[in-house]
Amino acid sequence: SDGSYRYAGANPNNYVCFGSIAATCPASNLYRIIGIIPVDVVVAETDPVTTERQMLYKLIKNDYVTTTEINVGTGTFNGTRYSSYNGPSGNQPGSNPQGYYWSGSSGNQSNTWTSSTLNTTGLNTNFLNSTWSNLIAKVRFDIGGAARSKVTGAASMNIVYTNEITNSGVIPADYIGSWFDPTDRNIKTYSKVGLMYVSDYGYASIQSSWTTPLQSYNTDAIAGKNWLYRGVTEWAITRNADDINNAYAIGQGSVTYGTANKLYGIRPTFYLKNEVKLIVSGHAGTASDPYRIDPGDE
Repeated sequence: SDGSYRYAGANPNNYVCFGSIAATCPASNLYRIIGIIPVDVVVAETDPVTTERQMLYKLIKNDYVTTTEINVGTGTFNGTRYSSYNGPSGNQPGSNPQGYYWSGSSGNQSNTWTSSTLNTTGLNTNFLNSTWSNLIAKVRFDIGGAARSKVTGAASMNIVYTNEITNSGVIPADYIGSWFDPTDRNIKTYSKVGLMYVSDYGYASIQSSWTTPLQSYNTDAIAGKNWLYRGVTEWAITRNADDINNAYAIGQGSVTYGTANKLYGIRPTFYLKNEVKLIVSGHAGTASDPYRIDPGDE
């Protein structure tokens, strides 16, 4: 209902080489197009920020980010390559992924994304130094969160999207008086890089699954036909409104949650600026022959 166009299914041809003009795209520069999605783009750094609604290409890193790329977080992720891997064939991680704290440190359990050093330092400082940051749009990320019943237990992806994005941070009536503080203003942030939304993952599965609750996505028929699933637990950007310390994650195919100081994999996600052109002609959009960025843009 948002008018977006999304890639769905097991393995669509939606690969893009970003950050490199090498004849053979390095594995670390392979990204995939989540879709063409409406987003509020910053057009003036006023107070308040001035934005304009645009339809932009949304990209996600194909493989999990490394410590070299974001230079933040410690500890080795020990849940790599599940023995009962359900992801699309040939889409396993290239190596054992490093885990990162959603909050940015083991001592910080807060699920406020604006105070996460993974967000501020890892993604929006260090990562931007190693890629074509001038091609990435500064946009509004909706980070208010939603309750599990409105996300993992919702009956359809349209409901998930509405609660996660449209009604981000709206406090259910039965939450008044609970930990969810009505004065909390951390319901949106403006930045270049984030993580995938839970709804991004849900819509990446085959269309027939869009009326299945996300907590039940862990079947071969669904997770096995979802190109965004890579078999390793990874963070989403959305916080769980049921607990002050929890954020959502993609587990073994289904959407789950964990405390913000757990070590899960991450994949940087961002929107290309409106003027950036993709070279589609002459390329198959596969991992070995990805779409390219117009050299005049980089």
